[in-house]
Amino acid sequence: MGKAGFLFVIVLLQIFQSSLCVYAKELESLGFIRCKKHELEALLKFKKSFTKDPLNRLSSWVGDDCCQWLGVTCDNVTYNVVKLNLRSQPHYSNDFFSGSYDDPDCLPDSRVSLVSSGVSSALLELKLLTHLDLSGNDFSGSRISEIIGSMTQLRYLNLSSCGFPGRLPPQLGNLTNLLHLDLNMLYTCNRALHGDGLGWASGLLKLQSLDMSGSNLSLAHDTLKVLNTLPALSTLSLSNCVLHNSHLYEALLGNTSDSFFPTLQHLDLGWNTFEGPLPSVLKDMVSLRSLSLGGNHFNGSVPQWLRAMRRLEALDLSSNGFNYVEGGIMGIMGNPCNFKHLDLAYNSISQEDILEPSMSLSRCGAFELEYLALRYNNINGSLPSLLEQFTNLNYLDLSQNDLRDSVPASFVNLLALKYLDLSYNNLSGLIPDFIGQLTDIEHIDISSNSLQGTVFGIGNLSKLSYLDMNYNNLILNIDSSVNWRPPFQLQVFSVHSCVINTVFPQWLRNQTQIQTLDLSYTGISGELPGWLWNSSNLRALLLSGNKLTGSLPRHIAYDGHYARCNLFWLDLHNNLLTGTIPKWLGNLETVLVIDLSSNMLSGAIFEGNNASSLFNIPSFLKVLDLGDNMLSGEIQFGKALGWGANLEILSLRGNRFSGPIRSQICELHSLLVLELAHNRLTGHIPRCLGSMSFSIIDGGGFSNRRIQIKEIVKGIVALSTGTEGGQSIIDLSSNNLVGTIPEELTDISALFALNLSFNHLTGHIPENIGNLKTVESLDLSNNHLSGTIPQSLSSISWISNLNLSNNNLHGPIPTGSQLQTLDDPSIYAGNSGLCGFPMPNDCTKPDPPPSLTNVNPGAGKDEVEKIDKYESLWFILAVMSGVATGFWGVVGTLAIKRSWRESYFRYVEDVADSIYVPIKVKVNRFKRRFDENS
Repeated sequence: MGKAGFLFVIVLLQIFQSSLCVYAKELESLGFIRCKKHELEALLKFKKSFTKDPLNRLSSWVGDDCCQWLGVTCDNVTYNVVKLNLRSQPHYSNDFFSGSYDDPDCLPDSRVSLVSSGVSSALLELKLLTHLDLSGNDFSGSRISEIIGSMTQLRYLNLSSCGFPGRLPPQLGNLTNLLHLDLNMLYTCNRALHGDGLGWASGLLKLQSLDMSGSNLSLAHDTLKVLNTLPALSTLSLSNCVLHNSHLYEALLGNTSDSFFPTLQHLDLGWNTFEGPLPSVLKDMVSLRSLSLGGNHFNGSVPQWLRAMRRLEALDLSSNGFNYVEGGIMGIMGNPCNFKHLDLAYNSISQEDILEPSMSLSRCGAFELEYLALRYNNINGSLPSLLEQFTNLNYLDLSQNDLRDSVPASFVNLLALKYLDLSYNNLSGLIPDFIGQLTDIEHIDISSNSLQGTVFGIGNLSKLSYLDMNYNNLILNIDSSVNWRPPFQLQVFSVHSCVINTVFPQWLRNQTQIQTLDLSYTGISGELPGWLWNSSNLRALLLSGNKLTGSLPRHIAYDGHYARCNLFWLDLHNNLLTGTIPKWLGNLETVLVIDLSSNMLSGAIFEGNNASSLFNIPSFLKVLDLGDNMLSGEIQFGKALGWGANLEILSLRGNRFSGPIRSQICELHSLLVLELAHNRLTGHIPRCLGSMSFSIIDGGGFSNRRIQIKEIVKGIVALSTGTEGGQSIIDLSSNNLVGTIPEELTDISALFALNLSFNHLTGHIPENIGNLKTVESLDLSNNHLSGTIPQSLSSISWISNLNLSNNNLHGPIPTGSQLQTLDDPSIYAGNSGLCGFPMPNDCTKPDPPPSLTNVNPGAGKDEVEKIDKYESLWFILAVMSGVATGFWGVVGTLAIKRSWRESYFRYVEDVADSIYVPIKVKVNRFKRRFDENS
């Protein structure tokens, strides 16, 4: 049959198939077509195997026509079920933290996932099923069923993110018709597939795409060796599989051909444990179009032999230890004219010429590079003119380097840019005017530079959703009129330290999608608008360091029992706010940080006889800073009163709180920083503080976030950006606390700073003070401590700030390697009884007897008894001496000298007569008058 006849047959077949489809649809519309009865029953049985369906996705699985059910696809001719797609997409949303708090902690996501005890055997009844996608669903920790291995007709199988644990079942090797196999378990909840060998995969000769990311293949040394034999494999993802150089060596030793993965086009070996220089065998992978090796331990130079990979379009070498790029970024592109994606972020590259051309660029009419990430390196020098030639660039991230000078005006040619990040460099000069011309831009971050001038044209960027210009010297020129409606909808607007100098910008009222609003230190003034608190999307409100006045609103909008406001972070510190703290703050379910410090807020946090909380903090709260206000009343802690068990930083310093520190504070088990300084607190320091760990449990703590607290370290009030590494602080200074320092405080193993100065503490410094091994700052000054300084103090090897001045300490100052570096005598000033380095007193001279005037009346029990004994003795001696002197000074003289004795008694008689005679006369007169009247 000739060519014309062959084409005629094909046309007839296509017409026949089309006619069948039309005929089938007509029958279906008349109600005659239904799916196969046995397949219908199998699907209903499969439906019953799910115990939870949070999104009611299987609600359409009713009636007789299963081909109309959601997720079910039937063949157009035979009406057999050929495709079953029950994929569960996890719910994600962005917020001001990278790593959204709306993201699921791990997959499967219980908010969307179907839940079953295992894969039902009912699927075996679907004999012609070729496509099965159950990804993202929850099979309750069961293993991959051997039933899957019997479905040999499958061509597509996706079981990713289902949380299957255990060994990779070798029955998967029976699926010889598979083209696509996805077992990605990267984000599952503490479950992982593992294997000790992949020999079962050698029979998957038709397999084109394989993803086993997240499986533990550390013992499967034949992984790359076996997969190299699959002739059709074009996409391979083995990210985070605990692969090492030994897996690569095994593959090379067993490779009898001259090629290595000759058909592979996409390879992902990221986030494994490969190390050393890049293996040169990669250049033999001549078909590769994308290569991801990020998150390993490769080091040295990025080799120029990568140019041999002529088809390579995307290269990810991020998060390694590379320090140099041979020939610059252009020198490693096999075909620079077609190269699209390059990621070298998070390395240690430090070279000025990395962005300079190393070859003639005239042969490229236009570069195809769309993505360039060099974030977090040590690249220095100026922004090169080379970048202006990448006119197709839509993603450019050069942040956190050492780039200097101004932003070139030639950047105006990058009109395709959607993402621009130049933050955390040393760029200077005027802000370029071209920013207002990047009409496709969605993300701009130029924060933490030294740029100057006035920002124009922002109002023209209709697609803008993210704008961060923090920490520059910029003046923001945006229409502030009430009627202006910007063309964009921002999610992030962060202009910390820029100049606005107006009242609160009214145009922000129309930004209904905004999640992060940072207008800190911009000079805005006036009262906070009421509409600000009604946004359900707002996550971070940062307005510190301004001139805002008025009070926080007493009431805000509610949805049911909870406030509509979904803030994670509220920072209003260093303003002029007055009034009391509103009770609705306690209804913010999601709040993590509240900083209202350095205002003029007043009133009590607690009220009533039962101390019912005005400020009922939810359990999610991590940071609470109400310091430097005028708050008063007693402080009462404890989960029973609503205080969050997750609180890590608590600062109430600089207020007017009074009363004792109650033991309920010890219920705050997650506490890292406790600041109660500069109040009017009385009573003793709770001993139970020693039972609190004041240490990081989860490996980081919230104190590593960008938070601002005030802390007394090294004797000064300093503004901190969090405590590095989760360092812990207790500051109870400048109160009226009495009693001794509890020995239990020395049991805190992870304390960074302890400040008990300016109180009325008595007794001795605890002998075990040296157990505070991590303390760097210790201030016990201006108390009434007595006794000697414990020798154990010298064993604190990290201490760099010590103040024991103005107490009643005596004896030798301990010596030790670290204490010898503290040579300032003022550390021990005001303790006249101390001797030794660095004091001028020599310990070899005898100490003078202690002066009673220097003995503290509030000393310990033994000292008080000793003082009482001495005082009683001196009192008796003084009284006896006075009595003896007075008695014998008068009586003895009269007994010896007669003339003095006669004169003395005559004087006594005269005095007696002068008193007796007038009285007697008056008495007689009174009697006479009484007799006459009677």
